[in-house]
Amino acid sequence: MNVFSLSIFGIGTIIGAGIYSVTGIAYGHAGGTLWISFILAGFAAVCTAFSYCELSTMYPSAGAEYIYIRNAFPKIPYLSFIMAMMLFFGGAAISSTVALAFAGYLQFFINVPIYLVAIGLMLICTLINNYGIEQSNRVNILFTFIELIGILLIIWVGFNLNGPVSKPIFNIHKGTLIATSLIFFIYLGFEEIVNLSEEARDPSRDIPKAIFFSLGITTVLYLAVSFAVIRLIRPEVLVLSRSPLADAVSNAAPSLSRVMAGIALFSTANTVLITMLVLSRMVFSMGREGDLPRFLGKVHSSHMIPHIASFFVLVISCGFLYLKNLEMLVSFSSFATLVAFISVNIVLIVLRYTKSHLKRPYLIPLNIGSFPLISFLGILICLVMCMQFEVIIYVTALLIVLISSGYYWGIRLYANLKK
Repeated sequence: MNVFSLSIFGIGTIIGAGIYSVTGIAYGHAGGTLWISFILAGFAAVCTAFSYCELSTMYPSAGAEYIYIRNAFPKIPYLSFIMAMMLFFGGAAISSTVALAFAGYLQFFINVPIYLVAIGLMLICTLINNYGIEQSNRVNILFTFIELIGILLIIWVGFNLNGPVSKPIFNIHKGTLIATSLIFFIYLGFEEIVNLSEEARDPSRDIPKAIFFSLGITTVLYLAVSFAVIRLIRPEVLVLSRSPLADAVSNAAPSLSRVMAGIALFSTANTVLITMLVLSRMVFSMGREGDLPRFLGKVHSSHMIPHIASFFVLVISCGFLYLKNLEMLVSFSSFATLVAFISVNIVLIVLRYTKSHLKRPYLIPLNIGSFPLISFLGILICLVMCMQFEVIIYVTALLIVLISSGYYWGIRLYANLKK
């Protein structure tokens, strides 16, 4: 994969997850400051993106955070395992979240069981990913251009509306920060570019470019869409919607609502496709390293695709559908993303001192000696965002840590007893 295809992967994931699935929930909290929430989330993501760029050129391997933490703390492999499991479950929650959004938009055309549709979509995406990376890449490029048309459509409708329903607000309030924390998981799309390092033609050159291209383009689009949404519909109406952008457009241009819903189907399907692809690579990497059962680290004899890991991702993602609470799924995904970003920034700082001799094809700017100021700023911003969630999210995260820890230490105890 070259810079273009890697960037398209990132753009497709970021746009599909955020704009088409969680805009309504975020708007309900932020109101007229929705645009500020996107700016804050984008700024925090950019700070952490610098760390990802440097680390990805040092360790161009599938597994991203899992590999980085293992190298930063080689004597404490438990840390990399727990972080990988948090990200894995967060990613599975993203797949479920966006699959439910797909089912919501499908209701514009046909009345079908939402959860059955979500499961069917994830199964189809798994089969496509098992067919080969080139096929997934072609589908992703096609779907991304379709969803970009949808973004431009809602911007056009929003800015050609006479007498806007609402207006932007410039005063940051509690809801602004809550919305920022909720939408944060959408920026995990650029991290998914890093997980495709082994498929990149020249990782040290192409990965950093693709990360900043995808972040820059999507942040500008998010900002424009947020202004359009504010002009089109009131937050108390959109917060209840299962198809937020289609409902926003229908308020001003009813004839275009079905077109918008159709485009949203491509966009949300694209995000599920990419997210499940990257999660399968993460599981494959952990299986190959022995932190998960080794059969998950096997590849298909002809396609060379981690097919077992792909179906494992499908099963776990379907399990999240039983939560039946879209905001909880979104919140947990964002919390897992924030924890991952904090960890990556810490790892970058640690490696600057413990492995200063390693070659770094990309080096973060703005340093005091070896200390990266941008990474430190990223940690501070993410910590503030981590304090905006409901108690249930912290309890869920703790349960995942406890269950994963039980598996981790249980396997090692069993291995020692066998010896």
